[in-house]
Amino acid sequence: TWSPERPQLTRFDLADLKNPAGLAYVPERQALCVADLGTRTLVLLDRDGKPIAQFPPDDAPVELGSPMHVAYHPDVGLVVSDTINGRLVRFDPDGTCRGTIGSAGDGTGNLALPKGVAADSEGHVYVVDARFENVQLFDREGRVLMDFGEEGVQPGQFSLPAGICVDGRNRIWVADTYNCRVQVFQFLGAPPE
Repeated sequence: TWSPERPQLTRFDLADLKNPAGLAYVPERQALCVADLGTRTLVLLDRDGKPIAQFPPDDAPVELGSPMHVAYHPDVGLVVSDTINGRLVRFDPDGTCRGTIGSAGDGTGNLALPKGVAADSEGHVYVVDARFENVQLFDREGRVLMDFGEEGVQPGQFSLPAGICVDGRNRIWVADTYNCRVQVFQFLGAPPE
């Protein structure tokens, strides 16, 4: 058992995981969700590291081609970047597919090489696209709200962005890989009408 007064490190060696790539914690299930490239699934682990669920099943209507990164928000569910298919896929923590966000292409709302994914306190979904060198923002229904960034070395520009995190103040932290930096942004919301 972990406590701030007496932290412990635990190692789980799981034969069921072939190539784990992304992690998210699901408080309601007290479970860790692992995006596993090797099995092309999401695996939920309990506090002892035992698998308690794996999805999608082989006969599911949606198949994951390459689940890379995963995020969780109670209003959005689990959101996984399915990189090879150029989209995000949403699941309830019980494994029910809630649909997709984005699709492969090169227009507004399309994704080419989605990597990191995150959600803010309002349930907005952010995804880093390493090919478009930008971040796209979607609402919880999957409608594109905006994107920001482009290729380059200046502030607000990226070179192979890969990871993203949204903190408790809704600041957006982006790992800008080839520029050897982390950039921080703030979503200010929609302008008043």
